[in-house]
Amino acid sequence: MSDSRGSVLKLGWTGRYVAFRRRVIILGAVVLAFTTLACEMGVEPASPEASEAPAGPTPTGTPGPTPTMVASRTPLGHIEPPPDTPTPTAPVLADCFQSFQFAVWQDLDGDGVWGESEPALAGVEVRPPGSFAQMWGDPFLSGADGQLTIRTWYPGLCTVQDHTFRAVPPEGYELTTPASITIATTSIDLAYEAQLGFRPVSP
Repeated sequence: MSDSRGSVLKLGWTGRYVAFRRRVIILGAVVLAFTTLACEMGVEPASPEASEAPAGPTPTGTPGPTPTMVASRTPLGHIEPPPDTPTPTAPVLADCFQSFQFAVWQDLDGDGVWGESEPALAGVEVRPPGSFAQMWGDPFLSGADGQLTIRTWYPGLCTVQDHTFRAVPPEGYELTTPASITIATTSIDLAYEAQLGFRPVSP
């Protein structure tokens, strides 16, 4: 009888021990699952010391430990976008390029109009104004066809201006058109034309 009761008691303690181990294993699995979920959600689990220590003064009047702030973790695979920074805009650089073309001819009848029978006059000098930053075409002399093109440039947008060109009569000729030609430029047009007539001087 005593042996049977002893075996029953042994089986009872063994069953209780096995049940206790199962509860410990289940509790550990639950804690591990909650810890993993908290890490994935970016929540830092508080340490036991921080959770057990009360904030503020203790009953004895001495200040208690100050609770520490725990920074949240960034979930895996999440990339923070860069802050929006304005893109600097490059300044617009404007330049004004213009051309001035002169037709020079022998005005035999002196009417100031280039007739079909009147020939071109080469070697006539046209002096441009000094209002341009740079010019191309120097020496500014008419060619065999009587044409002379002066190309100019200055920084900034083209504006409304008056540019005065002066013609220099070659030896043995006099002008039948004004010696000074003032050309009014605009902010839109880039090419301008003018005519210069000369006739031989009677000896």
